[in-house]
Amino acid sequence: MNNYLGDLEELVLMVVSGLNGQGYGVTICDALNKANRRISISATQATLTRLEAKGYISSELGDPTPERGGRRKKFYQVTGVGQRALADAEARRAKIRRMILATTEG
Repeated sequence: MNNYLGDLEELVLMVVSGLNGQGYGVTICDALNKANRRISISATQATLTRLEAKGYISSELGDPTPERGGRRKKFYQVTGVGQRALADAEARRAKIRRMILATTEG
């Protein structure tokens, strides 16, 4: 399995991390759209599936609710591997910023 963390995957992973185990497809999609990252629910679900396959997130089914016709929500949380992936991505971005600054200052 390819463990590369794409830009969209990184954003979804950050949102899942921020929702502390209370995020599910719709709330994750809504958070990204509120942050001006337009994404459909199907693209959100596909990204969540990829992140779970990579071991960056895990999921747990909630209780059935009448509002959802008795269907259960699938809640996501970031795993330790996912936290490390986010930290690595942040470190890469910081390194690139330093390299750019060094180039433009010199």
